[in-house]
Amino acid sequence: MKFDEMKKIWDKQNNEPMYAINENTLIQMIRSRISKSNFFLKLYDVAMIGSSFFVAILLIGDTWFHDESPIQYIPAGVAIILGIYMLVERSRRKRKEQAFSQSLLDSLDQAIWSTAYLIRKAETIMLWYVLPLFGALAISVWLMSEKIWVVICLAIVALFSYFGILWELKRWHRPRKKALIHLKTILMQE
Repeated sequence: MKFDEMKKIWDKQNNEPMYAINENTLIQMIRSRISKSNFFLKLYDVAMIGSSFFVAILLIGDTWFHDESPIQYIPAGVAIILGIYMLVERSRRKRKEQAFSQSLLDSLDQAIWSTAYLIRKAETIMLWYVLPLFGALAISVWLMSEKIWVVICLAIVALFSYFGILWELKRWHRPRKKALIHLKTILMQE
């Protein structure tokens, strides 16, 4: 925790240290954490929705211009469905965020909830995003070209994506959630 601007006050009766927190610094720190949570959620939304529709457009364009089999449209359809799913999830999340009031403690609860939401999505991304998209791509590549090396490359990319997500969770999101919960615990004790 960054309580650099804490002031130590000495309680002469008990001969024990007591601490007073600079309220403006605390509010700025909480707002900073909230804005970081919101930034990561916006980045997540843009990346997932944008990549889904971008992949769909590339796949449709490639299939259209190369007069390939209609089976090549299946991965594009999966990407479109995933993009629509992400748009629906984003609107649901926005509605839930509106339930939080603007008080300091509720703002902190919102930051904790947003970080937990991001962690939950990242933990399950293999099931609802990577496997369906890469699976559809692998099946269409296998059926169209029968090149096993392309399917193996797709599987390797999927594995790297999975381990990258796990690293991101361990490095950023879980520690941030833990710090937010710790801060809330400190505030609740006051």
